[in-house]
Amino acid sequence: MIYIPQTITFACLALLMAVFGALVTGCAPSAEDVAEGDDPLAALAVGVASERYDGRYWLLKRDEDRSLFDEAVTYCRGEQDAEHLSERPNCGPVIAAARFAESRERPRPQGRGFTGILSEDAAGGGIPADTAESR
Repeated sequence: MIYIPQTITFACLALLMAVFGALVTGCAPSAEDVAEGDDPLAALAVGVASERYDGRYWLLKRDEDRSLFDEAVTYCRGEQDAEHLSERPNCGPVIAAARFAESRERPRPQGRGFTGILSEDAAGGGIPADTAESR
C-alpha cells in the first residue's frame, strides 16, 4: 500500500473543489444572456435591461399570449416598490404596458363633454338666459 500524507490529500481535495466550482459557475448564463434570452419571464428577474423584451413586446404579448402577459404583470407588480424596480429594469415596460392597456379598457365618461358644451354654445343653448341678456 502506498502512503499518501494527509496534507496532500486535503490539497488535492481543495483543488478538485475549486475546479468543480469554477466549472459550475462558468456554465451559468450571464445576466445579459438571460435578459436577451428566449425566456421573457426569466429576463424579468435579472438586473440588466433587455432590448428584446421592451414595452412594444409586452403590448403585443397582451393580445397574443395573455397568460404570459398576466404572469409577467403579476410578478412585476409584486416587485413594484422603487427598490425592487431599480433591481428589475425589465419590469418597467411590463408595468407601463399594463397601465396603458388598463387605460384603454376603462369606460369613458358619458357626460356632455367638451364638444357638447361647444355645440350648445354655438346654438345659444349653452348660455343661461340671464347671462346672455347681460352681455
